[in-house]
Amino acid sequence: QAVTLGSLGGLQMQTGEYPAAVTSLRRALELDRDLGDRDEEAHVVAALGVVQRLTGDYPAALASLRQAWEIFGEIGDRPNHNALLAEIGIVHRLTGDHAAAADCLGQALSVAYDQGDRLNQADVGGQLGALHVETGDYPAAENCLGQALEIARALGARVIEATVLNTLGELRLRCAANRKAEECHTAALAIADDLGAPAEEARAREGLGRCRIQVGDHRGGGAQLRAAL
Repeated sequence: QAVTLGSLGGLQMQTGEYPAAVTSLRRALELDRDLGDRDEEAHVVAALGVVQRLTGDYPAALASLRQAWEIFGEIGDRPNHNALLAEIGIVHRLTGDHAAAADCLGQALSVAYDQGDRLNQADVGGQLGALHVETGDYPAAENCLGQALEIARALGARVIEATVLNTLGELRLRCAANRKAEECHTAALAIADDLGAPAEEARAREGLGRCRIQVGDHRGGGAQLRAAL
């Protein structure tokens, strides 16, 4: 029951049902703690931290993610310990602590390559690329995002592919490559629509709106931005 509730919460998180995800995850967490199942507890607390990050509650997200990271370290789960380091890095990026974000994401990416963990190479590489976009290091961003996209496509990791495509679109719009930016966001939107991933759909529509405004199509851009909102 605990495992099923945890899985349900993870699915609800992916489909954007955040309040329902929190309810499922908190119920799972109560059961895991009653059972003394530290491994499942860590997974659920980590998922709760991701939901808190997605809904903008960054202090709670950081507390949950650090708690899960400590548990994974205690039980010797190195892959998940590394994955949580990347999640902590994302929160640091979103709160503007770029130095801490670079440290966490850089360590996580190095471990992913050392362990041959292709999925995390794509995921963390995409997040590090996003950090480079925000700090203005566009060549480094292009390199990280290009590698992440190649790996995601090879693995069939479509949510990561959509995320990376949206970040590439944002990078290319900053570099005045409007047509390439629109192509990236259009491809991301198609994946998000197909998978039912509303967070990336919103990012894609926002990106398309900005692309439309950049070429003077204010009505079309406004329509996309309203859809994103």
